[in-house]
Amino acid sequence: MPVTETTHRLKSEADVIRISILQLLHPVNVALSALLPPGVTVYCERRRRKKKLAVVEFKNTKIIHWEDFEPAEVSQANAAEKMGEAMGNIDGTLLAGNAVSLSKQARKYSGSCKDIAVFDWNAMFIFDFYGIREDHLVPKPVKGIYFDESDAVSEGATFRLILFGFLVRALQRLHSEM
Repeated sequence: MPVTETTHRLKSEADVIRISILQLLHPVNVALSALLPPGVTVYCERRRRKKKLAVVEFKNTKIIHWEDFEPAEVSQANAAEKMGEAMGNIDGTLLAGNAVSLSKQARKYSGSCKDIAVFDWNAMFIFDFYGIREDHLVPKPVKGIYFDESDAVSEGATFRLILFGFLVRALQRLHSEM
């Protein structure tokens, strides 16, 4: 992935969802199901459940760009300084472009689920809201990872592998909370 067959049209968010179910979610679900104990199931659906494991939000192609997230890149050592810098901006963030709306949407999901991935067929951004603290003196920022299969640094990694790891981590967290 991303391999677009000649019969696949990727012009809308719905197109991305359809092809992703077949080429991304199904193989990951098969692998994830092999790890689950007998009687335990994980569902892929849009309806509200008692406990959400994770959220994967699909977007139209080419809206996730590292350059939009990069200005907000932070380490624990400079988190307080970066938070102050963001608060000094009119919009209260260091994010740019589409990263602003993507992070706002992920933040809304974080009320019911701490592991959120956004996928646009060409790139994925994973938000980790687990244990964040927005204290200005000792902040613990949201963690995130940008992934693009075409990136030479990610040689050998795939969207399927990244999504699988993302879901395994969410399962481990869910199990530790029980």
